Amino acid sequence: MAPEETPKLDNTLPKPEDISSNGVESREALMEAENLPGQLHLKYEAEVQKAQSTTAEDRQAFTTLDSESIRRGKLILIKESTDKDLIPNIKTETARRIGVFTEGQEDESYQKNKLYTLNYQRVKEEFETSIGLGEILLDPDIKTIKVLQNGETIIATRGKVQHGRHAGRIGFTKPDGSYLATFTGDKFVILDNNGILPTSSEEEKRNYIERFKKEQNEREEFNKTSEFSNTKSDTYSSIETQNASALEGNEINIDNIKELNNRQKNIAKIIESQFKKRLLDTANLPPKVLQLTGPNGFSADVINKITLAAIINAKHESGLNPEIAGDGGNSIGLFQLHSKGAGRNLTVEYRQDPINNINTIIDREVFNIARPGVNFGGRNLIERALAGASVKELTQIFARDIERPLDKPRAMRLRGATADRWLRQEIKRSYTNETINTPQGFRLNYQNQPTLIAGSSTVGQIPAETKFGTFYKNGISANNLQNALQGLWESKNLSEVKTVVIVGAAFNSLNSGQNPETVLNQYQQIATYLKNKGISAKFTTIQETGGANNNQRLKNNATIFNRLLRQAANSEKLELIDTSKAIYNDKVALAGEIANVHQSDGIHFSAPAMGDFIDVVNQNI
Repeated sequence: MAPEETPKLDNTLPKPEDISSNGVESREALMEAENLPGQLHLKYEAEVQKAQSTTAEDRQAFTTLDSESIRRGKLILIKESTDKDLIPNIKTETARRIGVFTEGQEDESYQKNKLYTLNYQRVKEEFETSIGLGEILLDPDIKTIKVLQNGETIIATRGKVQHGRHAGRIGFTKPDGSYLATFTGDKFVILDNNGILPTSSEEEKRNYIERFKKEQNEREEFNKTSEFSNTKSDTYSSIETQNASALEGNEINIDNIKELNNRQKNIAKIIESQFKKRLLDTANLPPKVLQLTGPNGFSADVINKITLAAIINAKHESGLNPEIAGDGGNSIGLFQLHSKGAGRNLTVEYRQDPINNINTIIDREVFNIARPGVNFGGRNLIERALAGASVKELTQIFARDIERPLDKPRAMRLRGATADRWLRQEIKRSYTNETINTPQGFRLNYQNQPTLIAGSSTVGQIPAETKFGTFYKNGISANNLQNALQGLWESKNLSEVKTVVIVGAAFNSLNSGQNPETVLNQYQQIATYLKNKGISAKFTTIQETGGANNNQRLKNNATIFNRLLRQAANSEKLELIDTSKAIYNDKVALAGEIANVHQSDGIHFSAPAMGDFIDVVNQNI
């Protein structure tokens, strides 16, 4: 693995070189004019604003796609037709893609600097490492951009990547010809002044179409021949939704760690998602691991602790830089996979891919269960995690047994101190008053009440003076809630609880793209788990709304889910509290809109509606 000292990063730009003409002659001139958006940027600004009404629907369309299909560069939001229509379609699709993958256009900072802020994770988690600006900015007229990344300003040009693991890919390149990878939180502005106009000559139009089609062919060739076609990036990000939905729970809020910059936070979230997906996937755990965990695999609390220990170690190993090299070039990437150790027989390019690096450390180290007492592999880590060890202890074991730096005592001391520091920051932020640390970072307010209301942010609206205990996390989905309830009962004495009321989690599952039937099945699993513990489970209906953007698909799925829930109650498969029927009846305006029920987000209840909600729950327990 890597030495304890993280190699220093070289953030200097290579010597600028002349670039293709776009109204500015050289990189030096671009740097001097870097605060001025190009005329093409201003044109796209207007087009993105025009397309705002379809942005939510467009974003949903991209969530159904895998990375490879997007990297092909074909039009997705607009049908490709004849060459006559192709140019305006490319322009329109580019504008809509900018809207899908960016945010903050209404903010004062954008109005001042005209810098789009990227947000890949809001669309789909796997896109953070598999999609780039080359797939967003399809328009071949966009030749030069300025990117603000991790405090550095980079002038990037459109073209085929010349070297590295992205060689042959169509994208935006750094001055040395290498690929410019961008992440959520990075900002960019288009610097070009020229763009094809409706009045352009037929020859210019033909040249434009030829450039676009040439890029498409090169994208197809890259997808066929590059390692991306078989990368684990797609394999592990496509584990079925029952595991993906469980990623919402965090023992610690990465966004709250002050010593990480935005790029490091995004990489930390990728580590978090991959560890949780692999450890949650009980069906595919190695037999030797299952011998330690038992047939039910890892609990949510254990997964959270191991995951955080891994993130802390990656921070010390690589500074959360996926491409960094240490040990004279032998150790590569996030967990510094050594060419004679965990990185044996793997290329540098393979180890620089964050998803590959993470899953290699899991497969070759964490899941490497050596004989008892041997300080390498994951046996000690897993055994101590199952026994309830702290995050600090697991961080130190991860350093000693998994990373194995030269000076182990020093590494364990420093990394243990980081665990203490990060946890203090999180606890100070999240756990106040009666709220205590619970599985997956939930908030638990409980004083031996016989009824516990569990679910998402709607539960957080319930006033403290009610007779219910509450257990909730904003954005929690149904499957994740089931895992959290199991972890809660394993870690707390809740012998007084006789009834658990489930609220809101199904809405979040539907909003993440799951279908109503799958979500109902997850509710039935929760009911079975609680019934086996001698606890009555009751389920409230969900808000039949599409939110502030009136997402019709979400609204329709919510209506279908409530219908399925009522059918299950009629057949005595589930116990129902029909809050929707009671709250919305008398509150529907003639135009068919819900009046005075929701807050401005179109989802959460207003204060009067929350009062109605509590009354209905009271009447049914």
